[in-house]
Amino acid sequence: CSAGAGGIFLYQTDPSFERSVRFWRRAGPIVAHYFLERWRGSDDADRAARYQRLHGLYAPEARKVVEELRGMFVKVAQVLSVRPEAVPEEYRNEFRKLQDCAPPARWDPIRHVLERDLGAPVA
Repeated sequence: CSAGAGGIFLYQTDPSFERSVRFWRRAGPIVAHYFLERWRGSDDADRAARYQRLHGLYAPEARKVVEELRGMFVKVAQVLSVRPEAVPEEYRNEFRKLQDCAPPARWDPIRHVLERDLGAPVA
């Protein structure tokens, strides 16, 4: 019971915890589906075909999650969009859309962090 109360407290008071919960609520089922298809695959070729289908299915959803969560998620996706050794082509194609079509960042949180870190107001 205390763990549940602690989780609720963190969710309501810590924005990074709340964002992590939102991320895993959306990404968890995707990851689970990949693991399920890995288990179902009869050999490497079958697994590769199953993964290919999942890439097409989930790459647009992954981009939507990144757009929703913003911030560092967008930056990571932008970097991954040009790294063929890191993610499949379907994901790179979706993440490339974030190179010039990313949702704009809100200035107030950025200004707050800058002023805190610099110890002076930012004009």
